[in-house]
Amino acid sequence: EHVLFELMNDHDKLGELSKLVATMRFATERNDEALIDETDASIAALERLLPEHYWPGKVRAASKDISTNGATLAQLYVERCYKLIGEDFPAVEQIEKKIARLT
Repeated sequence: EHVLFELMNDHDKLGELSKLVATMRFATERNDEALIDETDASIAALERLLPEHYWPGKVRAASKDISTNGATLAQLYVERCYKLIGEDFPAVEQIEKKIARLT
């Protein structure tokens, strides 16, 4: 899986991260330990390949947070990644303000 992720461009990696966040939310809500472990390993592999300014560690942590706040943060972190890749810095700033209010 790591090798496959290495072959992806950043946009594709973010698409995969978005899917994995949704899978993690599903797994944690159902307390499916096997799926949680598998998904966490996949997110960790992506985390090592994504630039740090995308905050992949924060995305990973929020995806495991079963609270409503965690779901909102996970969504905002992923949105922030897409805005960064699209160089929409005013939108990044707005998202970061929303994140700051929740953390």
